[in-house]
Amino acid sequence: MTKRKWLVLMLVGILIAALSACGPGESSEEAPTEEPSEEETPAEETPAEETPSEPEPSGVGGTETEQGLPEGYPTAAFPIVAGGVVTESNRYEDGDMDVMVSVDQDPDSANNYYKMVMSMASDTEMGQTENGYYLKGKKTGWETEIVIEADPANPKRSIVKIMLEKKAE
Repeated sequence: MTKRKWLVLMLVGILIAALSACGPGESSEEAPTEEPSEEETPAEETPAEETPSEPEPSGVGGTETEQGLPEGYPTAAFPIVAGGVVTESNRYEDGDMDVMVSVDQDPDSANNYYKMVMSMASDTEMGQTENGYYLKGKKTGWETEIVIEADPANPKRSIVKIMLEKKAE
């Protein structure tokens, strides 16, 4: 039990560090995007503008629709890892959702992040697949399965699929 508490504390610390490192960078980069976008030093500003102008890579910032998430996606319960880019998302008639995210982290790092996300879930099951990891559990009215695999084009990146099935409470 003590090891589990330490693991949860370490993972929370990592999440806090990751979120605090990403948060201020977004707001400071967005301000220059509006003011000197066409007038001053376009050669220097253009690369910085391209990254923040696309809300998907922010992972944590922006509105849900800007990130490409389905309407009503429970961002607070199932956040997208910082730097994650939503590549596909679906919301079905019954309210179920699935989201595919390209992550600029290796599968081990992405798995550690989503273990922390699922740490407060009930009926959890975690394990390895042939190509990565899976996490299952119930959290905030959702039966959840998260599959994390190495990106076939670049093993230092991950593909994360989050499948949410709405459960009656």
